[in-house]
Formats: sequence, C-alpha cells, structure tokens
Amino acid sequence: MVDERRWMVAYTKMHHERKVVERLKAQGIECFAPITREVRQWSDRKKLAEHLVVSMTIFTRVNEAERLLVLQDPSVSYYMMDRATKGLAVVPEEQIRAFRLMLACSEGPVTINPNLLAPGDQVEVMEGPLKGVVGQFANYKGKGVLSIHIEALGFASVEISAELVRSIG
Repeated sequence: MVDERRWMVAYTKMHHERKVVERLKAQGIECFAPITREVRQWSDRKKLAEHLVVSMTIFTRVNEAERLLVLQDPSVSYYMMDRATKGLAVVPEEQIRAFRLMLACSEGPVTINPNLLAPGDQVEVMEGPLKGVVGQFANYKGKGVLSIHIEALGFASVEISAELVRSIG
C-alpha cells in the first residue's frame, strides 16, 4: 500500500506553534515547527537563543483524515494553498529533508526569503554538517549563502563558505 501522507504547511495562531506541534505529536501526527538557533548579543553577555524561522507556521506530514484532524486543533487556522493549482500546497519530501538538515546542522541562523532569487550556480555541499545538500549559491552582503527552494514558502538560506561547495551546473 502506498503511503498517501504528504508534507503540507499549516498556519497557527501567533505564538502557538510549539504547543500545536506538541499536541499533534501526542496524537501521532508527524510535524515540526522550523526553529533556528543564533547567538544574541546583549550589553553584558551573549546567549544562544532559539526562534522560529517562519512565525505562525508548522509543517505536517498527513493524509486527508489526519489533515482534517489537524484543522480541529483550536490553534490551527488553515492550510496553505497553492495559487497555481488552487489546491493545497504540498512540499516535496526531498525539500523537507534538506530544510530539516539545514535547521539541525547550520552554524548560523536559517532565514526564509519569500522572493525568487536571481539565477545563481546550482551547488552541492561537499564538507561539513550540510554535506550532500543541493541548493543555489549566491553572494549576499559579501557573504556566501546557500539557499534551498521550499514549495509554497520561498527559499531557506544559510551562510556558508564557498570552499565547502562545488558547482554542479
């Protein structure tokens, strides 16, 4: 039997993302809120802080029955729609895998850029914790940036050294 579960983007009430994920996981639904870590500088100290990459957004891997169950959560508003097909926006498994790896292994903060990037080199990361991730390489404010496309959201980006990637055409 083919697994009919697909990754979809659900919108939540403001600041409810982590609690929604906790409740859905308790119901056996695979989901996550994209969280990144970065060092924040205060006047007297530095602290490693976690924050959401996209506020009011969670990713759920659901079939139709589970999707309807997710919508019954009082903190879930609706699922993202695909403007082109006028149907529900579905994120391919490969993009979710690369995004989760980027969130887990990047040394700098991960950001989402909803705008399309200028054409750049398609690259593969050859070394480090992101080894094997394929994306687009660009220079932004004098720094190397690796971006991966996430259907319906835009691009997730993280700073990366040009020495760690190779062009794949």
